[in-house]
Amino acid sequence: YKRIPIVSPLDASADSLLDMSSCFFQAPLSQERQNEALANMIIEKCQELSNPHILLVFNRDHEKDYASAENLKNILMEKGLYVDQAGYVDILKSMKKDKDNIVIAHTTVEATAIEIVRNLDIQMIDGEKVTLFGTPRWKGFETIDMNLLFKYNLTLCMPYNVDLQKPEVINFIRRYRALYKDEPS
Repeated sequence: YKRIPIVSPLDASADSLLDMSSCFFQAPLSQERQNEALANMIIEKCQELSNPHILLVFNRDHEKDYASAENLKNILMEKGLYVDQAGYVDILKSMKKDKDNIVIAHTTVEATAIEIVRNLDIQMIDGEKVTLFGTPRWKGFETIDMNLLFKYNLTLCMPYNVDLQKPEVINFIRRYRALYKDEPS
């Protein structure tokens, strides 16, 4: 056994291999680990607010999103937070106008995300009373109204972290821009 470090950039479902070797590193994070990071971000947000109301919204018909939403709900409840949940069509009756709403739109389907954001806007709740959390897939959505994402303070918990303060990252970005006349994805 040569203890050679291995970084797997491909399959987040290989998370089970992490326990087998201290030399195995997984990137991207598994959905469960992403949900743990998201739960920590939500806890931080709750601590900033005086009257938080957490609403988990998802598409019950999309099996993968539903399973991930259930996992996130369980993590939040284990950490002592009460979580309301609603299908994306029920969001209109689930929002609380007198509270600081934390809306977790746990969907990877663009049409569902658009519907959730549109329904938030229909509610006419002040944008300062809503913090919206979406999934990493949202960064690739092209038809969603960006103004509404800013209005509702969209936060995405990404599976990758780029530290833009590190000299190596700054140099890489400069070289990439010079070579390709574009931003790295």
